[in-house]
Amino acid sequence: MRKFFCFVLCAALLGSLAACRAGSTGGTGGKPGGDEQRGGALSLDDSFVIDNPFAEEQPQSSSLSHGMPVTDPEKKPEIVYTGGECTVNYAVSASGIGRDFGFLLYLDGVPQPYKLEPDGEYAYLHSVSLPEDTEDLPFTFLFTPVTGTEGESSTLAVTSLTNPRFQPDMEQTSSYGGYHSPLTAEYPVNFTASPPPFHQQVAVNPCISNMVRQTQLVTSDYLETRGWSLAQLNEGIFQFITYDGEVRYDSLAVSGDAPAAIHYELAGIPGMRSQTTFYIDHMPIADDSGTLVFENTFTSGEVLAYDFGIDVRKLDGFRTFYAVTVPLDTDDYPDFPISTLKTDSILFYQEAQNK
Repeated sequence: MRKFFCFVLCAALLGSLAACRAGSTGGTGGKPGGDEQRGGALSLDDSFVIDNPFAEEQPQSSSLSHGMPVTDPEKKPEIVYTGGECTVNYAVSASGIGRDFGFLLYLDGVPQPYKLEPDGEYAYLHSVSLPEDTEDLPFTFLFTPVTGTEGESSTLAVTSLTNPRFQPDMEQTSSYGGYHSPLTAEYPVNFTASPPPFHQQVAVNPCISNMVRQTQLVTSDYLETRGWSLAQLNEGIFQFITYDGEVRYDSLAVSGDAPAAIHYELAGIPGMRSQTTFYIDHMPIADDSGTLVFENTFTSGEVLAYDFGIDVRKLDGFRTFYAVTVPLDTDDYPDFPISTLKTDSILFYQEAQNK
């Protein structure tokens, strides 16, 4: 068995997933409809499916692991960018429910569009479905870096989502169950050349409205309400999100012209930086100014709060929403198990479509 610097995700009964160690895989992106990789090992499929995650016939267990090949057991693999299109050799092992997965890539916390074949399409997430249990299946990420400069170093975060094609239909189920669970691996990228401008057109939905970012003080009442402690906030990153003023874990009915109100909070290790991106159907969404990525710096005794609306007039049918926060400079915090955060996927659906 070949050695890979890999991370593992294990699934328990009924498709409920639990991370055994930080890891990475990806998801869907681009246009709906299947697309098979020619001359490659992975079969791509970006269409949404409605398999019930709670169905009794689901596999009893599953696993997912992935990573870059290891050439030196004493050293973490690294990527050297020499110009043009970056090539990252990768491999995946998967069984059971874990055979359906996708990848989100981030370069210094910025969403990185990529391809899985030389003549393929760029997308923020590609969904993969393996026909059988597989071990150490090699493939390649291809992309033109969206950030980076000659002589500098960056970090590539590879975040996996389990079964990203799944979407509830509000009949068999209204919940994502354990699907869309994230796992992230990080690799250093050393730039020996500056990348050319990225000119590929990747669809982005500008449906964020009236974005307001502010800080609020951490009080004892606040900590009790969230179930956090000051000690915890000094050792990790924590998030909290509400939809129309309520905590939800499955779906939100939207209708009319009123935007869906999102309130998102972040708190963490003082001085640590992170980048947050909001998604609809695995594609980043922008605010009124076209901003896709929001940078955060954590301060002791404070919480960062985002308040904004989602223009539901731009969301026909069923749509999947979530937020991803990527911590930066994690090597500066070796004593803390810090990894990418993702909120639970939430289904936005038009009420008329469920009558």
